[in-house]
Amino acid sequence: MERLKRFLAPMFLEQHTWIKPAMSPPCRLAVVVPIYDEPLEGLNKLLKSLAVQEQVFKTEFEVVAIVNNSHRQALEKSKEYLQNQLTIKFLKKCEKRFPHLALRIIDKSSSDCAYRENNVSLIRQRAGAEVVMRFLKSDKGLKGIIFFTDADCRFSKNIIREAIDSFNQYNLDGLAGALEFEMESSTIHNYALRKAIELFLGNNQTLKPYAPMISFQDYSKKQKAILSTGQNIMVTVEKFIQVGGVPIVASASDIELGKRIFELKARVMLNRKFIVYTLARPSLRTGLSSFGRQVAEILRSIKQYQQKKSQSIKIQHRQLAEIFYSLVMDASLRGDLDVDFLKAAMKETEFEKVDFETKELEKVCFAINRLKSDPGLPTLELCEQEILKTLFAYFPKQDITDQVAPLIASDFLV
Repeated sequence: MERLKRFLAPMFLEQHTWIKPAMSPPCRLAVVVPIYDEPLEGLNKLLKSLAVQEQVFKTEFEVVAIVNNSHRQALEKSKEYLQNQLTIKFLKKCEKRFPHLALRIIDKSSSDCAYRENNVSLIRQRAGAEVVMRFLKSDKGLKGIIFFTDADCRFSKNIIREAIDSFNQYNLDGLAGALEFEMESSTIHNYALRKAIELFLGNNQTLKPYAPMISFQDYSKKQKAILSTGQNIMVTVEKFIQVGGVPIVASASDIELGKRIFELKARVMLNRKFIVYTLARPSLRTGLSSFGRQVAEILRSIKQYQQKKSQSIKIQHRQLAEIFYSLVMDASLRGDLDVDFLKAAMKETEFEKVDFETKELEKVCFAINRLKSDPGLPTLELCEQEILKTLFAYFPKQDITDQVAPLIASDFLV
């Protein structure tokens, strides 16, 4: 009970932004969609795919759209803020356009509602906390399901029915579906990029021949966490509260959330009978470990190979990168992180370069060590900036030339 009180306490300071309509008694699942400077056509695809769900009543699920930007962006009326204000108007129209969809809107964009910082983990946590509170006021309680996804996704017509039935039939704590990538029409190297992304993510959620349609998280092997991508995480209210909700970090909060649920040895399943379609678009505005940044890096490597500026196509080695983060963060908490330890961690995790200037590494160590005494978002963002500026280009890589290079020719035949 104490954990629950701490979890929900910040919500009671924001009563003016609570969702007004009560949750429908039959509601079992809430889709949480964080929105920041998104094109309206993408949001329309997302909502349309949820409005045409099959074999499910409108009252069985709701969509919680949370539109956000920083308080400073609101005061300055930045282009992101203006786009978000258009989005709020668009969503209000969609409440009438899609009468079979229980659409709820949380405004964290307007100047009297926006947070000081703009951070997707904070926004996911804010929406998740409200969904928790709404479920706890209903008879679904701890069995309510929170489905975290992204604003550039759309879904197969059976996702809601399959998800609810899976949680009921298998008494699940967490669930993910198959993940399929869609490319923007302007993106070149579609086939090559799609394959590279599958290799980066470990290819465990994509649809492939002979893969079992249903598989459970196996804790006896060194299997990756099934819940690992922000477009495709479903979790019960009970487990969401147990892990403290979404970790408030500068980036990769989805990976960290999945990791914490994994550490509980929760009952988690991958169900390939339903599909989350996500837009693989490059973006350098996103965080250190974000999907958009990784797509941008993968596309850059493919282009350099195609232009004969490089002899190989590489992706970040995700497992080694996660080990590096764990090593340095644990050392920082112990008070052991210094330049020598940082170099040793980079060498152990096979960084492409280790011989940096001492002053450069001292800045990285200083930024990471500050998190111990000041874990706020500004410090997290400073830490991320130092790692991006100094280390990111040299993170451990995996050579995927043999698997991806033959597909570059296919792209030009389309």
